[in-house]
Amino acid sequence: MKETIKIPFGVYYQEQFSKPMRRKQDVVSFILGVVNVLLVGESESDSSGILYLKRNKMNRVFCFMEGKYFSTVFPFDVEFDENGKFYKVYDSISDIRINNRSVALLERMLEKIDFEESSIDEIIEEAYLDVEEDGYTDKDIDMCFGLILRLLSMELGYIRYDYDPERENGRLHPLYHVDINYSTKGTYKLGMNKKMETAEFIDMLDTKTDCRYVQ
Repeated sequence: MKETIKIPFGVYYQEQFSKPMRRKQDVVSFILGVVNVLLVGESESDSSGILYLKRNKMNRVFCFMEGKYFSTVFPFDVEFDENGKFYKVYDSISDIRINNRSVALLERMLEKIDFEESSIDEIIEEAYLDVEEDGYTDKDIDMCFGLILRLLSMELGYIRYDYDPERENGRLHPLYHVDINYSTKGTYKLGMNKKMETAEFIDMLDTKTDCRYVQ
């Protein structure tokens, strides 16, 4: 995989990626959306935002939209097919290639998972019943269900930069700030005195560049 992959996305994905992230399921849903962008691709003329995939010591995806940047771990490997002019996405742990059909199954399973209301056996049974008539094999279902559980158990490293004039409230809710973590119970803000540029946001999280200091 190249160290940096840059790919634009259009209005549809801008709407999807602008949705609030309050649960780990929301972050995993974003990651699956990134896979879809890689598989389908977007034209520069339709661009409403940019994704950067950075892989060196870290493996992250950065999403840049007007007034909002965020980043999370990207757990898959990506290769560019020079002949087909598209990206191929792999999960190196399970040694599988992820295609549009498997992403659709992963998204459906993710919608069904509710650890607060259902036991793991009930979740597995519902996942199987929901897709058994769609031509998925038991191997497909086992593979995707195992992958979803692994994604939901990972440290996803979610962080967001906001420019938020509508809710600005002095030092309590600064105009420029970084939100760390996604859940209401676990998130916190770091205020900033000026706008953060996209390159600064990437550099802040890049483990191969100098560390930044809170002053």
